Amino acid sequence: TFAGTEVTTSGLLFSDSVESVDLASLGAADTATVDGSPYAITASNASGTGLTNYTIAYVDGAMTVDPAALTITADDQVKTYGEAFTFAGTEVTTSGLLFSDSVESVDLASLGAADTATVDGSPYAITASNASGSGLTNYTIAYVDGAMTVDPAALTITADDQVKTYGESFTFAGTEVTTSGLLFSDSVDSVDLASLGAADTATVDGSPYAITASNASGSGLTNYTIAYVDGAMTVDPAALTITADDQVKTYGESFTFAGTEFTTSGLLFEDSVDSASLSSDGADAEASAEDGPYLIAISSPEGTGLSNYDITLVDGTMTVEAGTEEIVPLPTLPVAFDQPNPTDTIQLALSTEPGGTTLAVPGPSTSVDDARRTLAAVEPIATTLEVAADACAQSSADVSRYLACLSDALNDFANELDEIASDLPPGMQDVARIVQDARRGIDGARARAESRLAEATTEAEREAIRRDAINESRAEIDTAANEIRKAIAFVRADDPELASVQTETITRISTAVESVGIELSRAVGL
Repeated sequence: TFAGTEVTTSGLLFSDSVESVDLASLGAADTATVDGSPYAITASNASGTGLTNYTIAYVDGAMTVDPAALTITADDQVKTYGEAFTFAGTEVTTSGLLFSDSVESVDLASLGAADTATVDGSPYAITASNASGSGLTNYTIAYVDGAMTVDPAALTITADDQVKTYGESFTFAGTEVTTSGLLFSDSVDSVDLASLGAADTATVDGSPYAITASNASGSGLTNYTIAYVDGAMTVDPAALTITADDQVKTYGESFTFAGTEFTTSGLLFEDSVDSASLSSDGADAEASAEDGPYLIAISSPEGTGLSNYDITLVDGTMTVEAGTEEIVPLPTLPVAFDQPNPTDTIQLALSTEPGGTTLAVPGPSTSVDDARRTLAAVEPIATTLEVAADACAQSSADVSRYLACLSDALNDFANELDEIASDLPPGMQDVARIVQDARRGIDGARARAESRLAEATTEAEREAIRRDAINESRAEIDTAANEIRKAIAFVRADDPELASVQTETITRISTAVESVGIELSRAVGL
C-alpha cells in the first residue's frame, strides 16, 4: 500500500514542496509473482506548495517481488525390519504455501527404506529434494529431513520336544530349537534351554515337563523381538523286570508265599518293590512231583516309585520233589540184538510215601517219525530266537535295553521249549531251565551295569561298563550252549537214523543259543 510519499524530487526551489503523489504498481498486489518482477511504479497527480511554478516530469520506480519462504519437511516413517519402503513422493508436510500454489511431489530417499536396513542403524534420515508443483518459483524452499524408524521383526524360538527314559540324564546342546521369522542370513546359533525333566531322577508322573528357552545368541538378532515358546520333555518309563524266584518243596508239604520271593532287575535310585502277589498250584500239599514243575504266577507288584517303570512280570517254577526213596537195581533185561550204546539200567523205586512201590522203567521208544516231528517243531522256535537276537542288536548302543531285549527273547525261547519238553531227545528235558539260568545271568549283568553306569562320570568308564556287561552275558550264553550240547552224549538210540535226528535236534537248539553269543560278540566288537 503506497502512502503517496514514496518519491524523490529533483528541482524544487525555495520553500516549494511536494506533499503527496498518486503512486500505483501491479507489483503492489499480494498475488504479484516473482516471475513478473520487477514491476513499474507509476507516479502522477503530485500535490503540494508552489507546484504551478514547475513543469513536472514523472519517472517510474520499480517494484521487486522477492520469493517467500517455503519449508518442506519429509514426514517421519516407521517400518519393520525385513520390509522395503517405497516413497510415493507425497510423504511431506509444507509450511509457507500461499494462494493456490502447491507441492505435488518431492524426491524422497532414505537408507532405512531397504528391506535389509537394520534396527541398530535406526532412525535413518529421510532426505527431500526437487519439489515440483505449481507456483513454486515464488518461494525460497528449505528442505527438512524426516526420520525412518526400523522396528524389530517378530521372531519365534520354540524349544523342540524331547523324550527320555526315567533314570537317564538329558544334556541340552542349545540347538534343540525351531525358529520362525528369521530373515536374510540372520541366525540363531544357540539358546539357553532348561527343564526339570532333564534330571535322571525326573519321574514319569511329572511328565511332560516344560522345556524353557532364553538368551538366544547368533547373528542379527538385535533386529528381532523374540518370543520364546516352551517345549515338552516326556519321561518314558524305564524297563523293570520282576521275576518270581524258583522254589523247591517236598511232596506233602504246603508252601506259603510271603510275597517277597522275587528278584528285580532295573530298579533305580531309591525305588523299591516291596511285595507282589505270588501263587502256584504246586504250593498245595497235595501237589505231586509227577505233575510238576508248576508255574509260580506273579502279579500286582507294590512298592515305591513303580509308576516310573514299564514292568515285565516273569513267572517262576515250583518244583515238587518226591519223598525219600530207596533205589533198588533190577536185573538187566536180556537183549536179543547187538547194542550200539551202553546197556540201560532199569531201577525199581520203593517209595515211602502213600501210593506204594513205583517201578521206574524207560518209556516207550521214540520212532524216527516222532523224532523228525520234534525236529520240525524245534526249527521255528530256534529261528525265532535267532531273528529276535538280530533285532535286539539294533539297540546295542544302549546296553540296558539291549540285554533286556535278549532276556525277553531267551524267556520266550525257554517257554516254547518247555511246552515240548516231553518230546525232546534224552537229556534235553531240562533245557528250558538251562536257558532260563542264562537269561537270569544276563539280567544280573544288566542290573550291575545299570548300577555302575549311574555312578560313572566319563565316557571311558561307561564304555568299559558296557563291555563288561556284554562279556558277562556272553559267558552265560556260552555256558548254556555247552550244557545243551552235553545232551548229545545221552542219545542212546539203537537206530542210527533215530540217533542222527535226535543229535540234529540238540545241535539245532544249541546253535540257536550260540547265535545270541555271536550277536553279543559283535556288539562288544570282538
